Amino acid sequence: MTVLRRSLAGIAAIALAASVPAWAQKRLELGGSVGYQFGGLIRTDQGNVSIPNGPNFGVTFDLAIRPNAWIEVSYSRQDATVDLQPPGGGSAPLYDAAIEYYQVGGLIEKGGPVSLFGLATIGVFSLNPKTSGLDSETWFAVAVGMGAKVPLGRRLGFRLQGRLLVPVLSAAGVITIGGSGSTAIISSTVLFWGDVSAGFYFRF
Repeated sequence: MTVLRRSLAGIAAIALAASVPAWAQKRLELGGSVGYQFGGLIRTDQGNVSIPNGPNFGVTFDLAIRPNAWIEVSYSRQDATVDLQPPGGGSAPLYDAAIEYYQVGGLIEKGGPVSLFGLATIGVFSLNPKTSGLDSETWFAVAVGMGAKVPLGRRLGFRLQGRLLVPVLSAAGVITIGGSGSTAIISSTVLFWGDVSAGFYFRF
């Protein structure tokens, strides 16, 4: 997991630094948001691992590379209790976890009093148990979304967006379902989740 995160950070740094025109150096946006994340089920041979819906928060860093086109690096996190739904029925809590997305990609907007935008990013999805002794799980993920920006001043604005989040799990991979290294074999590989969020951004 640490290697994947460092690799993503390196890719983001290279993307932000490579061939950026001089005029774009002063066009940065830093944003923060709160929202609601829609989870779902990870199917395994031991039952369904349930990632519940719940509130999340995130930050974005955008660098203009040409008018109305940005490179975006983002992080979002949801804190939730992960459950196991065994084949026989019922539900049992597994552990509290942080569900995190680390993403880098592009954003294109259409200018106006209210700017509409679309975005597409790639990166990783991490499931990080808060219980000591349990391993974190990290998988590839992509996201696409759309939204709107509303300027509130020369440097301040409001941003509203929705995303489709698509974690891609390793075929026949494993996921932690208990202590002492207890795992289950994953049978579902491509998931379709999402989130909606709103917040403010500052332009430099």
